[in-house]
Amino acid sequence: MALINCPECNKEISDKTSYCPNCGFPIQSQAFKPKFSSTGMNVCPKCGKFNRRIEKCPDCNTEMIDCCCTTTEYDNLSSIETRNWWQQMREKYVIGSPEFDEVLYNKRLQEEKAEADYYTSIPRKPYEPKVACPYCKSTNTKKISSMAKATNIALFGIFGNKRKYQWHCNNCNSDF
Repeated sequence: MALINCPECNKEISDKTSYCPNCGFPIQSQAFKPKFSSTGMNVCPKCGKFNRRIEKCPDCNTEMIDCCCTTTEYDNLSSIETRNWWQQMREKYVIGSPEFDEVLYNKRLQEEKAEADYYTSIPRKPYEPKVACPYCKSTNTKKISSMAKATNIALFGIFGNKRKYQWHCNNCNSDF
């Protein structure tokens, strides 16, 4: 147990108490609420919205509070770690906060779930590099397969030219 000064009357009190026994000022809400950080992740204590560089929540106009996490630390989290981190920060700074609004909080959780469901429902195409032909600038290209190169060498021997190239332009029929 440590002694702290009451922000209202400046008398020494326990850091475990929820209010000042001298003046009745609520202590936990002050110790509980770190100030907004312009360099780290912030959360709205009313609705649970996370954001980096804004002082007031754009949805409920409540002052954001610092989650004590730098941008670099947050960016290094995996997607599963991020969801766990969000839940921990909401339990620490939002739920139990004097500004907490359960209706807004549940609405925020539903919006996040709907957004996550939307992004997981989108079928993802495999990554295909967009290579442009250096002659006609067309992106209608395809990679020359190893089988096509081997066939070309088998037919033309050292005079086969496909072995030198990686791409074929379907527009101007050139190899590059």
